[in-house]
Amino acid sequence: NPDFGATFTYYLAEGFKSSKDARREKEMEKEKENADVVAVGWDTVISESREDAPAIVFTVRAADGSIVNQVEGPVTPGFHRVAWNLRYPPVQPWSPPDPTWGDEFEPLGTLALPGRYTVEMQHRVDGELVDLGQTQSFDVVSIRPDPVLPGSTQEQRVVFESQADELIRASQGTVAAIDAVIKELDAVKETLDRSKTDGSLYELANSIQQRIKAERDRIAGNEMRDMYNDLPEMTVMARMWHARFDTSINAHGPTAAQKDSLRIGRKLYDEVVAELTQLVDVEYAGLKQAMDEARVPYTPGRGLQR
Repeated sequence: NPDFGATFTYYLAEGFKSSKDARREKEMEKEKENADVVAVGWDTVISESREDAPAIVFTVRAADGSIVNQVEGPVTPGFHRVAWNLRYPPVQPWSPPDPTWGDEFEPLGTLALPGRYTVEMQHRVDGELVDLGQTQSFDVVSIRPDPVLPGSTQEQRVVFESQADELIRASQGTVAAIDAVIKELDAVKETLDRSKTDGSLYELANSIQQRIKAERDRIAGNEMRDMYNDLPEMTVMARMWHARFDTSINAHGPTAAQKDSLRIGRKLYDEVVAELTQLVDVEYAGLKQAMDEARVPYTPGRGLQR
């Protein structure tokens, strides 16, 4: 059931601490006894500042051993319960946390198949996973007697949704990547405007940026036109919104129309990526090389300067 999940309960007698927390705990004990506390050297302070925070990690695997998802848990002493939502990880690009909404609009991945799963308990120490020798098996059971559309299976549902999610992952990732390039080109034009170059590099930068924006619109739409619901063509995102409609409750598998949306969206995306590859990997790369040769001051995205 999409509304349910698997809960993992565990107990830590002492918990796990970072090197800094462990050191400070010992120092505080000495402070209580009025004992001398020796100041640590800069090497220790810097090393502690770079250390990754400890975590408990539950790795969920399918019957074939493949990883389905990973769930983090607290490392403090005592009893803890964490839940897996019975889904694969979401595919949306990384974005900074939004304190306004919290977890209310967290993206959802594909609902896992009914069947046997295992979960392994591990401790992550400064980025490295250490197995704790705790493994459990459990069954995921559908509460619906016939959860998929006639002529389909749960396995086919997962295959389709995984294919759709892969296109969503790629297209949203591409939009995020070219948004960064568009901002880089804003900086390029501003810097070229105060450099000793002639106007040819500025003209090229502006041309590349405008054409990238046009291809972006084919993936995600144009915000100005979207405000008035005036759509010149179905975008990749629009196709995928239909193909993966309402992931929070959809466990019935794809309709014929949804399959068409995925097929058409894939074809359109491939066409756009071919154009963007030429613009970003060839033309923009050439512009950056020309700027380096012309000793134009640094702009984001140009790498090490010589």
